[in-house]
Amino acid sequence: MWGITVGPDGMIWFTDATENKIRTLDPETGEFNEFLQLEDDSLPWDLKFDNEGTLWFTEFGRSFLTSVQINDVNSLTEYRIPSNISSPSYFEFDKDGNIWLIESGPGILTKFDTYTNEFTQFILPSDGVGSETVNPIGLAIDNDGNIWYSQFRTSLIGKLNPNTNEITEYATGTLTAGTYQIISDNAGNIWTTQFRADRLIKISPQTNSISEFKIPTDNTFTQTLTSDSNGNIWFVERNENKIGFFNSQIPEPTNIIFDSNRIVVSRPQSTTTQFNLSSEIDVFFLARGNERVTGILDGITVEFTPSHIDPSAKTIVSYSVQAARNLPTGITHLTIGAATMDLSYYTGSFVEVEISTGLTDPIFLIGTSLCVLSAIIMLRKSGF
Repeated sequence: MWGITVGPDGMIWFTDATENKIRTLDPETGEFNEFLQLEDDSLPWDLKFDNEGTLWFTEFGRSFLTSVQINDVNSLTEYRIPSNISSPSYFEFDKDGNIWLIESGPGILTKFDTYTNEFTQFILPSDGVGSETVNPIGLAIDNDGNIWYSQFRTSLIGKLNPNTNEITEYATGTLTAGTYQIISDNAGNIWTTQFRADRLIKISPQTNSISEFKIPTDNTFTQTLTSDSNGNIWFVERNENKIGFFNSQIPEPTNIIFDSNRIVVSRPQSTTTQFNLSSEIDVFFLARGNERVTGILDGITVEFTPSHIDPSAKTIVSYSVQAARNLPTGITHLTIGAATMDLSYYTGSFVEVEISTGLTDPIFLIGTSLCVLSAIIMLRKSGF
């Protein structure tokens, strides 16, 4: 069972991937019923009702997005997803009624227009190792309409701006921790799990910040989660057969305020900026990159002053970012923040870094030399 929801009839609806069925549970009587028998290897995954009461679900095994009226099983309509082996998993409705879904197989984010029945696909970045994709799995939509997705094989979380079609990826947590289901709470925060690292991840799009919380039990293999009306998080510890609860109303022990979430670095020089920090616990400072599958900084060095602070301290922390000579120019993203010594807690912010050529950059020097040489030639031709 991967998908579960409450229907307009008050019944609990869920997918039975093992038996290729859609089933219901009557919460008053406890009675289970079969609603729909699908074809072999359909592997129904996620399911949801739209505003008109139509039931939609993804067929992971047969690459279909499917709809059906719950009072007429013969109304079942399957929409073939364009990719050959799409393996559609989770999906969400946006404010316009479009369906956004994850194609886990080819690594594609797909929009389905429920009025025109047309698919629009967005190919996600590769993992930096050959041509393999990162197996996206979870999907959520924030209050601004941005589409967020999680990476099954990595520690990265991605965001698609549907207005510009720009995709940005951010590093979280422990290297190849494996982010899984991803949700949006009633305040617009994004939450996901790291099932290989036993962590809950919170992203606040409004402040561009991220926090990570270690689940007390090890090896829980936590994959699925939900939020209640108060914004608290409930999650399933698959290996422990437990339901976990996280009180998100308790203030975090560390607070970071950045002067700016964007800096410009001229390679190979460094740029120094700062953030204000107050903390009730002992923390040290940590930077992460997002250019490779591991989340390791690649071609960028970050140094902090001071390197850590003691409990109950308030201070201004300076950090310098240096880019290697061979680092490509353009935009990259870092996660800058503070962590406890045992890494059970981390909080920080996403920082956009623009890499440009510097005065001592080989490309700049070559270009300058060519300009000077051209000027000399022109002067000589003019008789000077």
